[in-house]
Amino acid sequence: LETSIAAATAEKDRLERQLAEAREQIRREVAARAELQESLKRVFMRGVCALNFEAMSLLSDPQALSLSVSADPPLTQQPPRPPSTVHPLQPGETE
Repeated sequence: LETSIAAATAEKDRLERQLAEAREQIRREVAARAELQESLKRVFMRGVCALNFEAMSLLSDPQALSLSVSADPPLTQQPPRPPSTVHPLQPGETE
């Protein structure tokens, strides 16, 4: 009886250590995930800010805006697209 009590106590202690280790690992992973999310948020915000600054600089400088617009060819000067060679299936047809 004493050996089974000692074995059960040892097993309980082992399981409690495993549980403590698992909880610590979860705590570390949650902290790492939070740090990653904060880093991503900072990176995305820097990108958004850079994009906003670029847009504002284009809008505030009329010459830069006219250069940007004149650099793009007008839509009417693009060559026409050839007609599509893909024909839709008629009712009852299979591929």
